[in-house]
Amino acid sequence: MTSKSATATRSRRLFRAIRFQRFLANNRRDRVAVADFEVINDIGVQRAGHAIAEELIGHFRPKFDVVETSQSNKLLDDLKISQTDLADDEGNRSEFGHWLRLGMWYWGA
Repeated sequence: MTSKSATATRSRRLFRAIRFQRFLANNRRDRVAVADFEVINDIGVQRAGHAIAEELIGHFRPKFDVVETSQSNKLLDDLKISQTDLADDEGNRSEFGHWLRLGMWYWGA
């Protein structure tokens, strides 16, 4: 049989763990991913699509947890889908968002 003090210690630890989980849940920020934008015509800026994405990421960072572009690109490679596939197929978008636990995803041309 356990002593009352051991039971009380376990209860305090459990209570702290629950409070910490509630704190995390209440302070969780949405996750967002930004992909490099496709540049259709030459606009005179090298890697303009990447520059646009990086600019957006800078604006999103204070308010959201931003998934790094390299992580997004690696997942696209692993899933063997392209950004065009994501634009055209809701199932691909859903799977991509599920794996990265995204609330939002931005891409464009």
